[in-house]
Amino acid sequence: MGACLKTLRSHFEMTLVDLGPLENIEHVGDSLHRTIASELDAVLLIRNRRITSDEQLSVVQQELSAAGTVLVGLIENFIAE
Repeated sequence: MGACLKTLRSHFEMTLVDLGPLENIEHVGDSLHRTIASELDAVLLIRNRRITSDEQLSVVQQELSAAGTVLVGLIENFIAE
């Protein structure tokens, strides 16, 4: 994945990468630490409020910070009114 991102970076000004659901915290953390953290300039999180708890969101935010990745924003879907 890291090599793919390097290639894309050399050809495009912006590349969007879907890292998968926030509920899979271990997968997100492992992916960031082992393969792509150094290749990401920033992350925009999208949270499904129906299934992602505040605690899960906090863990993912900590993983991003630990990986040295900048969190530029959070979009929250399915907000109950």
